[in-house]
Amino acid sequence: MMNRCIFCLSETNSFGRVEHIIPESMGGDPIAPPGLVCDSCNQYFGKEVERLALESPVLLFERSSLCVPTKRGKYSSYQDSQLSQFKILGQPSGEPEVRFPPEELKHIRKYGRGRMIVPIKPLGAITRLLLKMGLEFLTTSAGADVYSSRFDGARKAARAPDPGMRWPLAYGSLRVEDGVVEVGQDEEGPYEEELVYNYRIALSPQFDLYVFYFCYGLFTFLVPLNQGDFQAAVRQLNGENPQDYHLSLVHVDLLDG
Repeated sequence: MMNRCIFCLSETNSFGRVEHIIPESMGGDPIAPPGLVCDSCNQYFGKEVERLALESPVLLFERSSLCVPTKRGKYSSYQDSQLSQFKILGQPSGEPEVRFPPEELKHIRKYGRGRMIVPIKPLGAITRLLLKMGLEFLTTSAGADVYSSRFDGARKAARAPDPGMRWPLAYGSLRVEDGVVEVGQDEEGPYEEELVYNYRIALSPQFDLYVFYFCYGLFTFLVPLNQGDFQAAVRQLNGENPQDYHLSLVHVDLLDG
């Protein structure tokens, strides 16, 4: 197979590095086929995009809560910016250590539940990471040519956005009891398994869209991979889904965190 990077379109760069589609520090296993991401883009995404995304409050919260180790075997910790004594510390046991400030602990003991707001912004690096993952997963989707000019916008947004460049993103949160699960059937019968993440590429001919869906912990993200009518698609999804799964649509400044 000929080497050709799906991001910078180079055929002459080196292609020796292993490209993890989902970062290892998010628990990612899938690896992109060789020859699709050049070493230069691999290194760029690791330093300039993935690092910032992994340090964002929402992903740091989930990585700590899910006790996902980094590729160096360390565990993340999350500290609320407003409740300075609220912390989540990832543990090798798979059960995080959660520390509450005294007043919040009283509230939990009295009412049996706590109050917590996880900042979702900034979203720039997260959106770029989603676009990177989406384009890489697109290479395995039947009938999609990742080198097509229809994906040039997503390519640029992920790898080299101009100052002020924006990209649409939809996101929402699940109920704690729902989480991310995989339901299927194997030789032993039906099964349901809790997952750290789940994803899919959806083609919506109605809106001329390829959409990358990514669920991580209790959060769901949707990002379009081309310039179809994403707003209409999100509006339709919100009409079909219960209120608990309402998606917020924003246009993200790609260089904002």
